[in-house]
Amino acid sequence: YIEHLVALANQHLGEGSVVLYTTDGGSAGYMERGSLPGGSVLTLGDGGWACQDSAKFNPKGLNACMNSETYAGWLTHWGESMANTTASDCGTGAHVARGDSFNLYMGHGGSNFGFWAGANGGGSSFQPDITSYDYDSPVSENGDHGFGPGGDKFLAMLEAMRPFAPKGGFPPEPAPLPRHAYGEIKLNKHATLLDNLAVLAPGGPKALKEPVSMEVLGQNYGLIYYEAQAAQHGSMLSIEGYPRDRAQVFVDGTYRGAIYRPEAAPLQLLPAAFPGSSLGLLVENMGRLNFGTEMTDPKGINTRVVLDSADAAVAWRAHSIALDYAGVHSVAWSEVANC
Repeated sequence: YIEHLVALANQHLGEGSVVLYTTDGGSAGYMERGSLPGGSVLTLGDGGWACQDSAKFNPKGLNACMNSETYAGWLTHWGESMANTTASDCGTGAHVARGDSFNLYMGHGGSNFGFWAGANGGGSSFQPDITSYDYDSPVSENGDHGFGPGGDKFLAMLEAMRPFAPKGGFPPEPAPLPRHAYGEIKLNKHATLLDNLAVLAPGGPKALKEPVSMEVLGQNYGLIYYEAQAAQHGSMLSIEGYPRDRAQVFVDGTYRGAIYRPEAAPLQLLPAAFPGSSLGLLVENMGRLNFGTEMTDPKGINTRVVLDSADAAVAWRAHSIALDYAGVHSVAWSEVANC
């Protein structure tokens, strides 16, 4: 696979016109599984300057000592406090003085737009990223200096690099972005999601014998709503294994609680469901795994839904809710009184 990518890059860019490199973990074990020995690509570690290990893969004299991911902060997952790491130069000053190189991850914080947030972990250890990707970086998500224990992270990095600045020093820092006070904003309309399935899921419901993942139905992001009639009386609803990733449960149109992937605890229904009760499970894809061995991670529900000790239903219907602009723009909005 990597050899194919190298050949493709050389075909379009010209062999030798750019330096191709792989970013692998900070040890030889990662590099063995992610790079190629020899001169076709430069093998680099991340999370540290793993120069002795990368030397085993790179041609003699061509082993650039570079930390390709110098972690200047850290990401934040749902349910955690915002990342707040120490203000320092992360060892860059000492390494550059020795002739080493680095790349900051992240130098500047950003945002996860739409449903494009990532996730770490896997299985029930799933850790979805929040919408902000500020990363506690030297330059924050909004363009200000980042701060951590010990002070200003931007200034710490700047001072570490001053001895290596070009003649005349670094250019002046840009002025802060202007700020505005927009005053009070009133949200004076609302719409109920489940009352607008016809426009939010224009493909209509798909009849299923059992729940399947959203990908099976041609969907990649957003929400998916599974509905069925309860096959029997029961007060404990569970999803075998875990939902992917958060299931809000409704009985006869009333919200009863949620089953969240990391805990995946059965949900007690009070009052209990009865034979013929309407069951609804609204499942959110909270983020795609982008690291590790479990990146094949279908979203929605692809296991049994159990009511007490038996299958909750004998037939299901699934609505794919992508929450795209056209769908959201078409919902029936109602005025909110006393906003």
